Amino acid sequence: TELVHLELKKMYQDFIFIMEDGRWIHFEFQSTNEGKEGVKRFRGYEATVSYFYKVEVFTYVLYSGKIKNPMTEFTEGFNTYRVCPIIMQDEDADVLIEELQEKLKRGEGITREDLISLMLCPLMGGDSSQKDRIVSAYRITQKAVMLDSNEILKAQAVIYALADKFLEEVDL
Repeated sequence: TELVHLELKKMYQDFIFIMEDGRWIHFEFQSTNEGKEGVKRFRGYEATVSYFYKVEVFTYVLYSGKIKNPMTEFTEGFNTYRVCPIIMQDEDADVLIEELQEKLKRGEGITREDLISLMLCPLMGGDSSQKDRIVSAYRITQKAVMLDSNEILKAQAVIYALADKFLEEVDL
């Protein structure tokens, strides 16, 4: 039996990182709960990369504060596919931003760990709008003068990439 299907398709993945130990890590950011269709799409990305590059790929999905109970696995035939969910709903971006603004007022420097948390603000929960969280996070990075400028630029790039993914054009 032959199955011939020819289709040209671009597959846009959010991020793939090759780690120092050789592992391939695939990150996706979800602001809407796509259910099984989304997880199937991630499986397609992972299978394609694994097949062509002959590597294992580990997929992590960062779910924004809007998503509470995402589908993270499904079974078809003998196979069960699953992603590792990172659910940000319980993290409060407003509290984090306030703490870092206070830290800056006291004259303390922003740490690398603080930058990592700031990059995730758009995915966290909180009372402020996603736009306000993004703007506040970016402004804090501008005041992080004690860190390496390349690290700050990388953090700002991630914040901008998330803004581009989650905000409407008028808000950008």
